Amino acid sequence: MIARRTLLAAGALAPLAGCATAPTSRPGAELRLATFNIWHNQGDWTARLPLLIDALKAQNADVIALQEVLQDAAVGLENQAEMLARELGGYRLAFVSTDAEDAPRRYGNALLTRLPVLTEASTRLEPLDDYRTALRLRVSVQGRPVDVVVTPLAWQDDAGPVRARQIEAALFGKVWNQENVQAAQAVLFQEFSPISDMRASADYRRQVLGNLLQRFWLETQGQALVTLEALA
Repeated sequence: MIARRTLLAAGALAPLAGCATAPTSRPGAELRLATFNIWHNQGDWTARLPLLIDALKAQNADVIALQEVLQDAAVGLENQAEMLARELGGYRLAFVSTDAEDAPRRYGNALLTRLPVLTEASTRLEPLDDYRTALRLRVSVQGRPVDVVVTPLAWQDDAGPVRARQIEAALFGKVWNQENVQAAQAVLFQEFSPISDMRASADYRRQVLGNLLQRFWLETQGQALVTLEALA
């Protein structure tokens, strides 16, 4: 099982971003993923909606992760994820909110997929009086089970400790295996928002962060440390 000590040990690798894991070849199955923060109905939602539909159609994604999804009967707003699923066509919708299912206003996250769904699960994230949740779908990609997780972690500059607890809540008690490590990497890639500068791009820094967790997993399985120097 994944325990607090394991997560803390993985987090301790963060300063070692200069190291890398050897690339892993995964021939065959391929998954195309798109993620977008809807920003509920802020701005001109009526004007934004067709633009969002066109952008998502262009991505032709197997799975679409949506954050800050809103439905609000008081303003006549249908569940935004349901709206997008209908307009895009061919997608199954999963939606999670801390609000009751029969509440007139519900705010949460959604996953849209056109792949077979094997299992669905969700959890509330700390602090429990907040609205944040994590939603997971296990989908079948050419017969291979793949977990996809959507969650908006705390975004404030000083909320690092809160984000750590939220990631821990999403992982705590799960089996320490490659599958759950990959799910954690997906969360980190989605929620880590580095800058691009002359030293590295934001995408590269996201990839390195996920690789650190992957490296820690490999080390716990008895594989030797891989460094850039060893690969030179």
